[in-house]
Amino acid sequence: MRPKNSYPNALTIRRRKAEGSLTRDDNGHVDWTLDANFENHYAGFGAVQNQSGREFYYAKQTYSDLSMVVIVPSCSETRAVTGKHRILFQSRVFEVLAAYDSQERQDEVVIVCKEVRNG
Repeated sequence: MRPKNSYPNALTIRRRKAEGSLTRDDNGHVDWTLDANFENHYAGFGAVQNQSGREFYYAKQTYSDLSMVVIVPSCSETRAVTGKHRILFQSRVFEVLAAYDSQERQDEVVIVCKEVRNG
């Protein structure tokens, strides 16, 4: 496990709201781009990494939309992250593509993301 200072970036993980509290358009469809349809799930620190080099090349073969990898300490909230979550980092919003326990030791969770909004 990394030392605590290895998670330098403040971030918030948000999850989709429950079905009864979603904002819908005039036709009854849910717009998943609206912040109103998400609620905070986890607020803490993580390591936000742009991908480059060989790692990026191999990861792009699996996740063609990959733009960022976020590594967070493992806890019940971060282990529950799925594709129905988003990450807010500074003024940027990332959609979660996948999340997994990096070495199956429950030390940290690796979250693969694509940027959906900047600013």
